[in-house]
Amino acid sequence: MTAVCSYILYIHVFIMFSFTMSISDNCNYTRRPTRSFLLFSKNKQHRNQTALFRLLSGIILITFFTWKTNAAPHYLNALKTEAQFSMLEGEPLSQKYGGITAVKVLYDIKNKSVYFINSKRYKFHFEFARSQLACQDDLYKFNENNYHPNLRREYVFATINHYKGSNLYTYEFASSEKMSSEAILSFEVVKKKIFVGEQLRFFPATAEQIDNTKKLDAALNILSAAEVFQQIHYQPIVAKESYGYLRRIELSQLTKSIISKRDIILLNGTPNEVPLSAGVITSQLQPPLSHINILCHNRGTPMMASRTIWDNQHVTSLSNQLVHLIISNDTFSIEKASIGEAQAYWAKSNRHSVSPVSDLSADTLIDLKYATYNVLKFAGGKAAGFAELMKVQKKYPADFMVPAGAFAIPFYFYQQHIQHPAIAALIAKLHADSTLQTKPDILKKNLKAIRKAIRLQPVNEGLIQWVKEKMIAANCGAAFRFRSSTNAEDLPGFNGAGLYDSKTARLNDSIKTIEKAIREVWASLWNDRAYLERQYFGIPQQKVMMGILCHAAMGTEEVNGVAITRNIYRPEMTGNVINMQQGESSIVLPSDSVISEHTILLVSHTWGEPTFAIDYISYSSLNNNRPLLTESEYKKLSVVLSYVKAYFYKNVDKRKTDLSKYALDIEFKYVGQNRTLVLKQARVYND
Repeated sequence: MTAVCSYILYIHVFIMFSFTMSISDNCNYTRRPTRSFLLFSKNKQHRNQTALFRLLSGIILITFFTWKTNAAPHYLNALKTEAQFSMLEGEPLSQKYGGITAVKVLYDIKNKSVYFINSKRYKFHFEFARSQLACQDDLYKFNENNYHPNLRREYVFATINHYKGSNLYTYEFASSEKMSSEAILSFEVVKKKIFVGEQLRFFPATAEQIDNTKKLDAALNILSAAEVFQQIHYQPIVAKESYGYLRRIELSQLTKSIISKRDIILLNGTPNEVPLSAGVITSQLQPPLSHINILCHNRGTPMMASRTIWDNQHVTSLSNQLVHLIISNDTFSIEKASIGEAQAYWAKSNRHSVSPVSDLSADTLIDLKYATYNVLKFAGGKAAGFAELMKVQKKYPADFMVPAGAFAIPFYFYQQHIQHPAIAALIAKLHADSTLQTKPDILKKNLKAIRKAIRLQPVNEGLIQWVKEKMIAANCGAAFRFRSSTNAEDLPGFNGAGLYDSKTARLNDSIKTIEKAIREVWASLWNDRAYLERQYFGIPQQKVMMGILCHAAMGTEEVNGVAITRNIYRPEMTGNVINMQQGESSIVLPSDSVISEHTILLVSHTWGEPTFAIDYISYSSLNNNRPLLTESEYKKLSVVLSYVKAYFYKNVDKRKTDLSKYALDIEFKYVGQNRTLVLKQARVYND
């Protein structure tokens, strides 16, 4: 290789010298300072010669550097140094933790040979086996023979992941690996051929692998998901770049601070809500379905978490300065920026507006048992999604439940309420003053005044009586949830998570009254965060309406959770991402230091009947780091999620997105001692 390199460079220098001599013999030339050492002639003919020289020279240089880029070997049989690992490392197929690089490993069972694969060159083990091991199998046969124990198996596949933040090296298998004796042997052999030796940790990620390894020798140096999660220091949430003024804000002071959309905010914790900004950095790791996570995905706002960033001296020194933030899967950078760079970036960042629809012709309560998704224009996105969820439950009554007694209060009654002169005048004043966008303090005072006026104005007595009669007729308890359902939430392109308020009302209760619940939900349409979010997305404020989804409150919650019906960590693999927590502790608004259970529920159809694997990323800190669901509960949940996704894709998704890219955001609970699975919401997932 060294000889080839020298030969290419010799040819390049010879051609350069020949053209230089030709130019100097026939004309005068000037040497101009450039980034390279090219020569320029004033003579047109010689400029053409120089152009040809540049072309040939460029081709040779490109050939050389291409060769150099691919100079790393296809594989090594041992990794003796960290440098060799770095030479072969590539991106892992799944960045479920962030900050990881990976080297694929293939163990040849018959020959007892180990191949550390150039993971920049080969994305999959199959590609390597076909190229370097003369494997003749097609992909289907290759997978069938080698991804689970059987007599035809030739290879064991694994990955060595390097968690950079903690300098941890782990040995991990595909989710379909059943932990055969060959798999265990491969780990023992690999340990002897890698520079970290006994420090290599075996990390069984799926529930089945964990169960199988419990019976094995402790010499495996087994690592748990809880240990891995505790050692993670960096978490990319929305991996993008941005420019803005870095604002270092104590969490307790966030609600008192005025934040601009040109600010990148650094927080020492997790807020209940996050204002519009150019970027969000938090010192606390986030569950993927927290409200601020979903909002940042929906907005396209760069977001990351780092446990050590709050006290980082370099970052602190940049406070209140214009910076360039780059968030990638394995690292991030924050550097001082110029106003010219920032303005050029901001000029390219435009938002597509979402225009809500409404129809005020529905002037009675809507029984959702008979409604379709078309109820969106009468009572909002949450009611529409719930109506369709009820249809899925009717098809599969033995598999899950939905909250009972569901009905909706349409926009008609909200619009009637805000026509009162005391409310209408305040709303008209707000819409008429276009300068409020640049006066955040005044805007907040106006919004607060509207909310107060809505709460003070009595609700139509007839509506209260109708709602009361509906609750009694449902015969499912005294407590009902009154949930916001606007025409500006749960929409493709606009999620609206956490913008509005939901309340509980109880029959014959002097404190939690029906009237109070209705007024509070209506007033939340004018929450500061809701108004600013709609403004950011260009949603016409005059067109936004508030409906209310009402249903019986549920019993004691054993587990509450949120699911995304797509594998957001590795899109080409079928699966669901699940966040859960014990009891009623919030998933979307987590408390400080509380960790939720976070899993990828993988589904494979490779060998006929669906097979399931539970890939644990973290366990609930409220459940002693033990799984919240049994394996059978997980499998049943997966089946239910597939039912709901298929139904919504066929009957609700008007865009007809590719099914592999389509996903729902579904809220669920396990209720009571019998742990009944209850689905309470389904909406399109925007990322």
